[in-house]
Amino acid sequence: MSTHQTPSSIVSVSPPTASTSLKGLALRGSAWTVGSQLLNNAMRLVGNMVLTRLLFPQAFGLMLLVGVFTTGLKLFTDLGINQNIVQSNRGNDPDFLNTAWTLSVLRGLCLWVIACLLAWPYAVFYNEPQLIGLIPTVSICVLISGFASTRLATLNRQLALGRVCLIDLAAQFASLITTLIWALIWPTVWALVGGAIALSLTRTLLSHWALSGHQVRFFWNSDAARSLYRFGRWIFVSTILTFMARQADKILLGTLISSEALGVYGIALIWAIVPTELLQKIASQVAFPVFSRLKVSPKGLSSAQAARVRRPLSILGGMIATLLIVSGDHLIHFLYDARYADAGWMLQLLAIGVWFQMLGNSYSPAILALGKTKWLAAGHLSKFLTLIVAVPLGFYFQGIEGVLWGIAVCELAKYSLFAFVMHRLNLSQIREDIGFTSLISLIVGLCYQLNSSVDWQPITLGIVCVLITLLFWAPFSMLVVRAIQNKKPV
Repeated sequence: MSTHQTPSSIVSVSPPTASTSLKGLALRGSAWTVGSQLLNNAMRLVGNMVLTRLLFPQAFGLMLLVGVFTTGLKLFTDLGINQNIVQSNRGNDPDFLNTAWTLSVLRGLCLWVIACLLAWPYAVFYNEPQLIGLIPTVSICVLISGFASTRLATLNRQLALGRVCLIDLAAQFASLITTLIWALIWPTVWALVGGAIALSLTRTLLSHWALSGHQVRFFWNSDAARSLYRFGRWIFVSTILTFMARQADKILLGTLISSEALGVYGIALIWAIVPTELLQKIASQVAFPVFSRLKVSPKGLSSAQAARVRRPLSILGGMIATLLIVSGDHLIHFLYDARYADAGWMLQLLAIGVWFQMLGNSYSPAILALGKTKWLAAGHLSKFLTLIVAVPLGFYFQGIEGVLWGIAVCELAKYSLFAFVMHRLNLSQIREDIGFTSLISLIVGLCYQLNSSVDWQPITLGIVCVLITLLFWAPFSMLVVRAIQNKKPV
């Protein structure tokens, strides 16, 4: 494997030693992932709160529509390149890595050209002329990200996530500083665009400059390309369905409500997305590599092992979802001005769907590691089919509130299919899932009774609801702590 020499300050990508336990790697990876995501999201949320005082809701509504477009472009052409590097036997082969990088660059270039071509009809569809310039500019991020080094995926494969997390933090910090300075000088939606470009550019440059290892170059190997295609074809289908399932609410609402109202919905969505991204990051960067190693171990992947890997995700996800349901409205009223007040109850309803989404996402790494990618596609298809019925009906009968209930039903449909697949593989933890869901219902019921029976200040009620939630979840959190203290390898 070819490498390039770098100064000692540059981090070296070296594989873990044979003596390093899988559990130790997973715990360190989890610590880095959780810590970096908390800092990352803290920067995002602080920046968001500052920006809501510098920009108008319309700016966030426009950026939400731009995000739907660019996310769709990326997902409609997702080949699962990074996931393939993590799980493939050829994940360290230079020819395989070079071919994967070449595909990534070509994909980014094609996506940017498509974005330029579709910007005008997209702007006409939503009757928002500003989208004509916003779409091609923001889509430069996709082009830049296509050049990111495969060293990031290699580190993920080795569960050496500290370096990946530091790069992500640096990119988020660059984005935050760029956005805030721009908004202070020129308070328009273009401040958000500048921040998005700064994030992609910083991450891509650091993936080449701040890590040593295999130096990618343009190369084509037919066997490697066929391997990437075989693994990625169902990833491709799955991500298309993922986009349709996740973005349909925004697509529909963009045609039904004003940009200002969409911006308020976007604020609630940011707070709902933050915990799901945290759990998804742990699932993809830690659980997926762990499952990939366990499946090729002498004993294979057992139900007990699957439960040990997944249970911390369920406990963390349940606690976060409960906190959002019982205190989401208090959070929004405390942090934002009156223009964004409706985001409070929106966040509470979104959090119901967040819980079922977290449960489903915690099954995904095992399904992916076992190569059952068609079932991932089927899960997202079930969510999409439910969504195209539930969301329009919900909006017809109850407006935005009905849409949010429809989203929760869609997430439940996807989770149910994933749980069925895991049951067929003898890896399901359905009883545990039902138990945690019942616990959430109990806590929400108690907090609802408290809110309706006492006449306290909103901030006081919010604090009490948070304390009740933490009290009920504390015993389960201690189970995770004791499991971490146990030195027995996974």
